[in-house]
Amino acid sequence: KMMDYVVESQVSSFGLAFVIVFLLIGLLFGSLRMTALAVLPNVLPVFVTLGLMGYFAIHLDVATVTITSIVMGIVVDDTIHYLHRFRHELQQSDGDFDAAASATAVGVGRAIGATTLIFAMGFAILALASVKSIVYFGVLTALAMVVALIGDLLVLPAIMLALRPRLS
Repeated sequence: KMMDYVVESQVSSFGLAFVIVFLLIGLLFGSLRMTALAVLPNVLPVFVTLGLMGYFAIHLDVATVTITSIVMGIVVDDTIHYLHRFRHELQQSDGDFDAAASATAVGVGRAIGATTLIFAMGFAILALASVKSIVYFGVLTALAMVVALIGDLLVLPAIMLALRPRLS
C-alpha cells in the first residue's frame, strides 16, 4: 500500500515537473517551436528506461521510481545547451541548418558527451551494490543518460534538419 502511494506520488510529481520544465523552456526561448523540439529528446530516455523496466520485469520501487525525475532533471540541461547553441550557430551561418548542426555538434557536443560519460559512469558504479533495487537504479540511470545523449546529438538534430523550423 505504501509503495503504491510512493509510485503514484512520483508519477504525478513527474507529470507536474514535465509541464513546469517545458513551460520554463518556452519562457527561456520565447518560442513554442523550441519548446516542442525539446520534448522528444527529453522523454525518449524516460520511455526507453520504463520500456526496459517493463521488458525485464523490473518493478517500480523506492529506488527505481525516482529514475525518471532524476534523468529529466539532468538531461533537460543538455537539451537547453544544444538548442541555445544551435540557434546561435544558425544565426552565424545565415540560416544554414547543416552548418549550424555541424558547428553545434562540435561545440556543445563535446561538452555534453563528456558530462554524460561522467554521469553515466558515476551511476554505473552502483551496479556493484549488493541491493538489487540500487543496482537497477544505477544501471538504468546510466543507460538513460546515454539514451539522452543520443536524443540530444542525433534525434534532435535530425528533427531540426528534417523540419527546418524557424527558431527565432
